[in-house]
Amino acid sequence: MKVGNYEIKDELLMKTLSKIFFVLFYIALSCCTAYAATESYQPEYNGAYSMKADGTPMTLINHDDATQPTYQEVIDFLKTDQTDAADKENYDCVDRAEQVHNNAEACGIECGVVDVFFKKCKVGNTVYRSGHECNVFNTVDRGLVYTDCTQGDWIACVEEGEKYTLMSIYDDKTASLTGYRNTKVKETMRFW
Repeated sequence: MKVGNYEIKDELLMKTLSKIFFVLFYIALSCCTAYAATESYQPEYNGAYSMKADGTPMTLINHDDATQPTYQEVIDFLKTDQTDAADKENYDCVDRAEQVHNNAEACGIECGVVDVFFKKCKVGNTVYRSGHECNVFNTVDRGLVYTDCTQGDWIACVEEGEKYTLMSIYDDKTASLTGYRNTKVKETMRFW
Protein backbone atom coordinates (compact mmCIF):
# COMPACT_ATOMS: atom_id res chain seq x y z
CA MET A 1 0.00 0.00 0.00
CA LYS A 2 1.24 3.47 -0.83
CA VAL A 3 0.72 6.40 1.61
CA GLY A 4 1.95 9.68 0.18
CA ASN A 5 5.43 8.99 -1.17
CA TYR A 6 5.93 5.94 1.05
CA GLU A 7 5.25 2.31 0.32
CA ILE A 8 3.92 0.44 3.37
CA LYS A 9 4.44 -3.30 3.12
CA ASP A 10 4.08 -4.36 6.72
CA GLU A 11 0.54 -5.39 7.70
CA LEU A 12 1.30 -4.83 11.41
CA LEU A 13 2.46 -1.29 10.66
CA MET A 14 -0.77 -0.65 8.71
CA LYS A 15 -2.88 -1.83 11.64
CA THR A 16 -0.88 0.36 14.03
CA LEU A 17 -1.27 3.42 11.81
CA SER A 18 -5.01 2.73 11.52
CA LYS A 19 -5.31 2.58 15.31
CA ILE A 20 -3.34 5.81 15.71
CA PHE A 21 -5.56 7.51 13.14
CA PHE A 22 -8.68 6.28 14.97
CA VAL A 23 -7.39 7.56 18.33
CA LEU A 24 -6.49 10.97 16.86
CA PHE A 25 -9.91 11.17 15.18
CA TYR A 26 -11.63 10.31 18.48
CA ILE A 27 -9.61 12.98 20.35
CA ALA A 28 -10.46 15.59 17.72
CA LEU A 29 -14.14 14.64 17.90
CA SER A 30 -14.07 14.84 21.71
CA CYS A 31 -12.53 18.31 21.60
CA CYS A 32 -15.23 19.50 19.23
CA THR A 33 -17.91 18.04 21.48
CA ALA A 34 -16.40 19.72 24.56
CA TYR A 35 -16.21 23.01 22.69
CA ALA A 36 -19.86 22.68 21.67
CA ALA A 37 -20.83 22.39 25.35
CA THR A 38 -20.68 26.15 25.80
CA GLU A 39 -23.32 28.81 25.49
CA SER A 40 -22.77 32.53 25.11
CA TYR A 41 -25.33 35.25 25.64
CA GLN A 42 -25.66 38.95 26.33
CA PRO A 43 -27.71 39.47 29.49
CA GLU A 44 -30.25 42.24 29.46
CA TYR A 45 -32.31 43.90 32.15
CA ASN A 46 -35.47 45.84 31.25
CA GLY A 47 -34.39 45.86 27.60
CA ALA A 48 -30.92 47.28 28.29
CA TYR A 49 -27.53 45.57 28.04
CA SER A 50 -24.56 46.12 30.31
CA MET A 51 -22.09 47.96 28.10
CA LYS A 52 -18.32 47.57 28.32
CA ALA A 53 -15.87 50.47 28.11
CA ASP A 54 -15.55 50.05 24.33
CA GLY A 55 -19.33 50.39 23.88
CA THR A 56 -20.06 46.73 23.14
CA PRO A 57 -22.45 44.63 25.24
CA MET A 58 -21.08 42.21 27.82
CA THR A 59 -21.03 38.61 26.55
CA LEU A 60 -21.07 35.76 29.06
CA ILE A 61 -19.76 32.33 28.06
CA ASN A 62 -21.18 29.50 30.16
CA HIS A 63 -19.66 26.01 30.17
CA ASP A 64 -21.95 23.03 30.75
CA ASP A 65 -19.27 21.27 32.80
CA ALA A 66 -18.83 24.16 35.26
CA THR A 67 -19.85 23.24 38.81
CA GLN A 68 -20.57 25.04 42.05
CA PRO A 69 -17.29 25.69 43.86
CA THR A 70 -16.37 25.73 47.53
CA TYR A 71 -15.52 29.06 49.12
CA GLN A 72 -11.81 28.12 49.13
CA GLU A 73 -11.95 27.27 45.41
CA VAL A 74 -13.32 30.78 44.74
CA ILE A 75 -10.47 32.35 46.75
CA ASP A 76 -7.86 30.18 45.00
CA PHE A 77 -9.30 31.10 41.60
CA LEU A 78 -9.27 34.83 42.37
CA LYS A 79 -5.65 34.66 43.53
CA THR A 80 -4.56 33.13 40.21
CA ASP A 81 -6.91 35.05 37.90
CA GLN A 82 -5.30 38.21 36.51
CA THR A 83 -8.46 40.19 35.70
CA ASP A 84 -7.75 42.72 38.46
CA ALA A 85 -4.39 43.52 36.82
CA ALA A 86 -5.90 44.25 33.38
CA ASP A 87 -5.55 47.58 31.58
CA LYS A 88 -7.19 50.07 33.95
CA GLU A 89 -7.67 52.79 31.34
CA ASN A 90 -9.62 50.68 28.86
CA TYR A 91 -11.42 48.38 31.30
CA ASP A 92 -14.39 49.20 33.50
CA CYS A 93 -16.41 47.14 35.98
CA VAL A 94 -18.45 45.53 33.18
CA ASP A 95 -15.29 44.39 31.35
CA ARG A 96 -13.86 42.93 34.55
CA ALA A 97 -17.07 41.16 35.59
CA GLU A 98 -17.33 39.63 32.11
CA GLN A 99 -13.70 38.48 32.17
CA VAL A 100 -13.89 36.97 35.67
CA HIS A 101 -17.09 35.15 34.69
CA ASN A 102 -15.68 33.76 31.46
CA ASN A 103 -12.33 32.80 33.05
CA ALA A 104 -14.05 31.02 35.95
CA GLU A 105 -16.41 29.11 33.66
CA ALA A 106 -13.48 28.09 31.43
CA CYS A 107 -11.80 26.70 34.59
CA GLY A 108 -14.93 24.66 35.41
CA ILE A 109 -16.20 27.03 38.12
CA GLU A 110 -19.81 28.19 37.87
CA CYS A 111 -19.96 31.97 38.11
CA GLY A 112 -22.53 34.73 37.69
CA VAL A 113 -22.52 38.46 37.07
CA VAL A 114 -24.45 40.94 39.20
CA ASP A 115 -25.86 44.32 38.21
CA VAL A 116 -25.80 46.42 41.40
CA PHE A 117 -27.96 49.55 41.33
CA PHE A 118 -27.41 52.33 43.85
CA LYS A 119 -29.82 55.11 42.97
CA LYS A 120 -32.00 56.50 40.23
CA CYS A 121 -31.82 59.99 38.86
CA LYS A 122 -34.09 61.66 36.35
CA VAL A 123 -32.85 63.93 33.56
CA GLY A 124 -35.83 65.25 31.60
CA ASN A 125 -38.09 62.26 31.00
CA THR A 126 -35.26 59.70 31.15
CA VAL A 127 -34.46 57.74 34.31
CA TYR A 128 -30.80 56.77 34.71
CA ARG A 129 -29.45 54.27 37.20
CA SER A 130 -26.18 54.62 39.02
CA GLY A 131 -24.72 51.15 39.11
CA HIS A 132 -21.83 48.75 39.22
CA GLU A 133 -21.03 45.26 37.97
CA CYS A 134 -19.47 42.47 40.05
CA ASN A 135 -19.50 38.65 40.22
CA VAL A 136 -21.25 36.02 42.29
CA PHE A 137 -20.42 32.39 43.03
CA ASN A 138 -23.00 30.01 44.52
CA THR A 139 -20.65 28.06 46.78
CA VAL A 140 -21.56 24.66 48.17
CA ASP A 141 -20.39 25.58 51.69
CA ARG A 142 -21.24 29.30 52.12
CA GLY A 143 -24.02 30.01 49.63
CA LEU A 144 -23.79 33.17 47.52
CA VAL A 145 -20.36 34.82 47.62
CA TYR A 146 -20.01 38.15 45.81
CA THR A 147 -16.62 39.23 44.46
CA ASP A 148 -15.29 42.45 42.94
CA CYS A 149 -12.09 42.61 40.88
CA THR A 150 -12.40 46.26 39.87
CA GLN A 151 -9.78 47.56 42.30
CA GLY A 152 -8.11 44.31 43.36
CA ASP A 153 -9.44 40.96 44.60
CA TRP A 154 -12.30 41.58 47.03
CA ILE A 155 -15.24 39.85 48.63
CA ALA A 156 -18.19 42.24 48.27
CA CYS A 157 -21.11 42.84 50.62
CA VAL A 158 -24.07 43.12 48.26
CA GLU A 159 -27.29 43.37 50.24
CA GLU A 160 -30.23 45.54 49.27
CA GLY A 161 -30.55 48.39 51.77
CA GLU A 162 -26.94 47.96 53.00
CA LYS A 163 -23.72 49.80 52.08
CA TYR A 164 -21.65 48.26 49.30
CA THR A 165 -18.42 47.33 51.07
CA LEU A 166 -15.38 45.29 50.11
CA MET A 167 -13.12 42.97 52.10
CA SER A 168 -9.70 41.95 50.76
CA ILE A 169 -9.13 38.24 50.14
CA TYR A 170 -5.50 38.72 51.25
CA ASP A 171 -5.86 40.45 54.63
CA ASP A 172 -8.33 42.22 56.97
CA LYS A 173 -8.57 45.38 54.87
CA THR A 174 -12.00 46.71 54.04
CA ALA A 175 -12.84 49.41 51.55
CA SER A 176 -15.61 51.23 49.76
CA LEU A 177 -15.80 51.28 46.00
CA THR A 178 -14.41 54.53 44.65
CA GLY A 179 -17.33 56.80 43.87
CA TYR A 180 -19.80 54.82 45.99
CA ARG A 181 -18.57 55.48 49.53
CA ASN A 182 -21.46 55.18 52.01
CA THR A 183 -23.84 54.35 49.16
CA LYS A 184 -26.56 51.81 49.88
CA VAL A 185 -27.53 49.11 47.41
CA LYS A 186 -31.04 49.75 46.05
CA GLU A 187 -31.47 46.74 43.77
CA THR A 188 -29.55 43.81 42.28
CA MET A 189 -29.97 41.52 39.30
CA ARG A 190 -27.98 38.28 38.93
CA PHE A 191 -27.18 36.60 35.62
CA TRP A 192 -25.85 33.02 35.44
